[in-house]
Amino acid sequence: MEDYIEISTKQGRLKGLILESEGVSHKTYYSFQGIPYAKPPVDDLRFKDPEPFGKWNGVHDATMEGNDSLQKHIVFKNLLGDEDCLYLNVYTTQTGKENPNKAVMVWIHGGGFARGSGSTEVYGPDFLIEEDIVLVTINYRCGALGFLSLENKKLPGNLGLKDQVLALKWVQDNIASFGGDPDNVTIFGESAGGASVHYHLLSPLSRGLFHKAILQSGTSVCQWAFQDKPRELTFLLARQLGCTSQDPDTVLEFLMTVPAMELLKAQESEALPTEKEKVQKFALLFLPCVEVAGDAPFLSDYPRRMMERGEFSKVPLIIGGNDKEGLLALALQEVHCERINSDLSLLVPHDLSITPGSEE
Repeated sequence: MEDYIEISTKQGRLKGLILESEGVSHKTYYSFQGIPYAKPPVDDLRFKDPEPFGKWNGVHDATMEGNDSLQKHIVFKNLLGDEDCLYLNVYTTQTGKENPNKAVMVWIHGGGFARGSGSTEVYGPDFLIEEDIVLVTINYRCGALGFLSLENKKLPGNLGLKDQVLALKWVQDNIASFGGDPDNVTIFGESAGGASVHYHLLSPLSRGLFHKAILQSGTSVCQWAFQDKPRELTFLLARQLGCTSQDPDTVLEFLMTVPAMELLKAQESEALPTEKEKVQKFALLFLPCVEVAGDAPFLSDYPRRMMERGEFSKVPLIIGGNDKEGLLALALQEVHCERINSDLSLLVPHDLSITPGSEE
């Protein structure tokens, strides 16, 4: 028989679970899963900036995880998830009835901006919760639904990163109800999650929403973490789905009508990435980009330039790589190793503007 707990937040009351960690100390903790932090990004809200979910009536059941974003499983290759995916999970050893002074850690999952989730299937809270912190894990839009861009005001790009910003705002507004200190928030992530953390260090939209950062095996200047031709890619995806128009408004109108699962199938098509992109970007195409239009851009310039100008949040930072990082990806795509071994120029970052084959 499961034990339950109810707490009040600014959004309304939540029903969670009372659990015991599987680490060394077997610590009792409270689990609140599947909390909606944004309105479902479906129908008219597809390809739009996320909107706060608002309040609910009654008690929201937070005993089960919310949907993953639409994606193709990295190992089993099945299609899974849902367009309605903007949920987060909170794990804590105390509630707001006590002094809300615990350090908060917000986990941003990896997956090449194309897949992954904050679910306990991979990222359980058991070990971190024993360190007496409040842990938040989030889902955000991945793939085409999260990172398409027409380089205009209607679709400037970086929706998945803007989802993360809204989740961080939710933390600021609500984490005290879970015993967390909103003035002591660390964001951390691995691979695309690490790159996401780096993007938040650069973005003016993320200022003040966190106070420390940890980057694991990923930064914004990794070749697989940035798309410098997003508009061209969006037109290519539309053609893959049957729309040959070169008019941005027509293309966007068409993409709004395509069933989400069909979008996912098209973005995973082997015909989209070039042979070079299959190696340099691991065939990852729908990625963060510079927003050349829009009223409040998440990223207004190339990351390298912003860093050179000192335009980033000056907070305590840990950066490094995880042991055996990338081993799974290489095991699944051995042909890429062969290509790299035969052409080392593929490892040269594109933003260095070095001509392949030159003495440089």
